[in-house]
Amino acid sequence: LVTFDTMNVRMDDLNVEIPGVYNIKLWLNCASDTIALNDTITYRHFVHRVLLPWDEDFASGFPEEMRMGYSNTDSVWTMKDGSYNNVVSQYGNKMFGYEGNRGAYSQLLIRSVDFSKDYRPTLEFWYYHDTSAAFGPLSDYLSVNYTIDGGESYTHMLKVNKNNGTDMGWKQYSVNMDSIAGETCVVVCFEAMRRSPAGYDGTQYIDRIRFYGKQDIAISEIITDKMNTCN
Repeated sequence: LVTFDTMNVRMDDLNVEIPGVYNIKLWLNCASDTIALNDTITYRHFVHRVLLPWDEDFASGFPEEMRMGYSNTDSVWTMKDGSYNNVVSQYGNKMFGYEGNRGAYSQLLIRSVDFSKDYRPTLEFWYYHDTSAAFGPLSDYLSVNYTIDGGESYTHMLKVNKNNGTDMGWKQYSVNMDSIAGETCVVVCFEAMRRSPAGYDGTQYIDRIRFYGKQDIAISEIITDKMNTCN
């Protein structure tokens, strides 16, 4: 009898495609065991996968499907009340905002988006523009990117300047994501960059993020068992 040993248990057949909490319990039955009280372990596995359609206006607070990414300072994205610094949220009573000093940036991530079951997937979000903010090379901006390899590399999709010279207030943006249709684990990154100097309000805001697609119906078979042909 081995006094101490390690046992590896594989659970390859466990289907965790549906978002939620999976309570896993493992126990050992052994006739020669003298203490039965330490033969059971439990584990809670959280799956935060985003399935389309997904629509989030942050009314319930920080979504479980989102998390903070990398920031080069202590300044990070934070949840703002529906009316903050004279900016009123476009939807609901919450919005995300980023405040940082010049040269600071911060990432806000949506993790594990599944595009495998939808046709022509699209990302949509709202961004707040301010024509009184710094303009041109000094404009604060939002960069929208994605990764399909867990963050090893990112692909750029869209850049939005806080002051684009024309828009004032909230504006809706849509991003076609056909290029990664079929992918099962896509991380989408909203990266805010502060370039404006002191004296400008460099806060950036986003609201109501949603993913949607079109369902595809295909014909796969014609059954002719009950068709009689008379020649």
